[in-house]
Amino acid sequence: MGAFDLLRIAGSSLGMHQTWLDATGHNIANANTVRGTDEEAFRAQYVVARSRADGGVDVSGVALGDAEGRLVHAPDHPSRTPTATCGCPRSTWRAR
Repeated sequence: MGAFDLLRIAGSSLGMHQTWLDATGHNIANANTVRGTDEEAFRAQYVVARSRADGGVDVSGVALGDAEGRLVHAPDHPSRTPTATCGCPRSTWRAR
């Protein structure tokens, strides 16, 4: 394996990690997003990576989390419905 092969593998992993960091930043920035019950709740993004035959990695897609969310009582929130209920994202993070 030559130096250029190593650089190609490193470049592909950096591209995949950049996509992963973008998705993680998006998830953190929108973790407390509240929407009315007539709108879809925030959906977390999960990067799906796959290995390549030459040793590198590719992003094969971005999976979206649960769209159901959870209902909270927030009478002072501007997105509330007449019953003062808003939709928040459902936490799906689990310790591994």
